[in-house]
Amino acid sequence: MFLTAICAAALCICVYFLQQKAEITNQYETIAKLENRYNTLKDDNDARYNEVMSSVSLEDIKEAALTRLGMHYADAGQIRYYSVEDDSYVRQYREVPTDY
Repeated sequence: MFLTAICAAALCICVYFLQQKAEITNQYETIAKLENRYNTLKDDNDARYNEVMSSVSLEDIKEAALTRLGMHYADAGQIRYYSVEDDSYVRQYREVPTDY
């Protein structure tokens, strides 16, 4: 009777182990499919990004800014320079005045 109970317990443990092994295998397959899909989407996205970037001309943007939007280059009096040491940083506490 005791030996039968131990054999039944061992059988249940083996069945449980095989179920867990099958579930892990399915999860690995799902992960592989998702990684493949991710790589495909990333490649497609990179190709579309390169297509868009190659279709945009900086000269066209400059022309549109200067003519249609009325933008212009900064005058010499509108440019402010400051020097920063290599290990320092700048913290802005208020808006920079624009009326020079």
